[in-house]
Amino acid sequence: GLMHLIFTSATPIDDRTSQVVQFCVRNDTEADAKAENIIAFDRAVTTEDKAVLESTDYDTPLDLSEEQHMATDQPGIIMRRKLAALLRQHGEVEQRRT
Repeated sequence: GLMHLIFTSATPIDDRTSQVVQFCVRNDTEADAKAENIIAFDRAVTTEDKAVLESTDYDTPLDLSEEQHMATDQPGIIMRRKLAALLRQHGEVEQRRT
């Protein structure tokens, strides 16, 4: 069948900046789906994501008790716990905005 994979990777540059790289892998033809339409759709999704990310506070605490959570927060909670554990293992502490 037709396949359209979008790969997106965000790499932190500093506390307030990330570099986002995105590419697509497709196995269709121009007759199946015009590249212009696919690019426009991908750009719209990326623009929506950018607006959400830019409105989010970058200084997310690793201490989960500072916030209330719901089930959909689990991936982020797992990531924050792993990051906090790595910091402890290396004798480091979380650096928060002052």
